[in-house]
Amino acid sequence: MAYTGDKKREYSREWVARRRREYFKDKTCLLCGSIDDLEIHHRDPSNKVSNSIWSWRIDRRDVELLKCDILCGDCHKVETKKYLSRPMVHGTWTVWKRGCRCGQCSRFHVDAKRAQRLRKKIREGSVQAGTVGCEPTGLGSTSQPSPQETWSAT
Repeated sequence: MAYTGDKKREYSREWVARRRREYFKDKTCLLCGSIDDLEIHHRDPSNKVSNSIWSWRIDRRDVELLKCDILCGDCHKVETKKYLSRPMVHGTWTVWKRGCRCGQCSRFHVDAKRAQRLRKKIREGSVQAGTVGCEPTGLGSTSQPSPQETWSAT
């Protein structure tokens, strides 16, 4: 009989924790060599897909882990603080996630969400790539678009 409710949640938590433990069992912190409280640290957080990777297929998880370093909790906090102290570049996911809602970041968010919905429609087959209406709109001039204004429908 399949698990339901609390039993299913408990099983899922234990399964994810076991997979995480198995991954870290022979790893050490890249900076200090510690084996305690290990975490993954994305070298470039803007390339981060998700932080809940332990339930993913192993091949998909490994692709995400290639973008990461293994750090202990203390070293991870230090590295994250360094990253967060960098100047903000408006019109990026990182700045949007940090709470900026300026015009440039808001336009970026609207266009990114529009592109995400379009990619979903293309995957579902309800829209073909390259058809009319697939271009981002409301981006200003008709001249050459800036890097923030371009996106791929693949």
